[in-house]
Amino acid sequence: MFVAGSLNSKIFVNRLAWNKEDKVKLTSTLIGHKGAIRTVNFLSESILLSGATDASVGLWDLNSPQKPLAMLQGHMSDILTSEVSKVDRNVFLTGSSDLTIKIWDIRLKNPQVYNFTGPQSSVTTVKFAPNSLSTFAAGSDDSFIRLFDLRMGKEIHRYQDPNSHNPIRSIEFSKSGRLIFGATSSHTLKVWDT
Repeated sequence: MFVAGSLNSKIFVNRLAWNKEDKVKLTSTLIGHKGAIRTVNFLSESILLSGATDASVGLWDLNSPQKPLAMLQGHMSDILTSEVSKVDRNVFLTGSSDLTIKIWDIRLKNPQVYNFTGPQSSVTTVKFAPNSLSTFAAGSDDSFIRLFDLRMGKEIHRYQDPNSHNPIRSIEFSKSGRLIFGATSSHTLKVWDT
């Protein structure tokens, strides 16, 4: 199965068939956002997370796709990125053009758990550190990658190439978490030792 978000606020759920007759089959279209879909992630095999330019986070049960399970509010502007924790699939990050990163836990009545600020422009990418529920990084259009720690409740370090001020488009940790990679809008990859 794979999903695709669209500019017309729809999410298309597709299944791949592994025979010559059926290659891809559209199984459902999820409708509930009022803005372009910017990010989708699986929380489980049947629960999908979406973020859109309407500043909402959608939760969807793919076994009952007629309407969202919930439309979570908290951001003030476009949601541009999301990341589901590999340690606890009920917890996820969102980053927005409102200059914030939020941590959510869908088991709670009020699922927005933390709000982090620091970036001076849109948050374009977020990533949990390996095997961690408390440490994560966020990349933004201001050319910084910021490292945050939930236990301290704040930014603990920031990384930037002093010779480049290109927006960060994607980040990834090494398996050990010691290195952090940042891809910029100038098609370069930078590496920092955390």
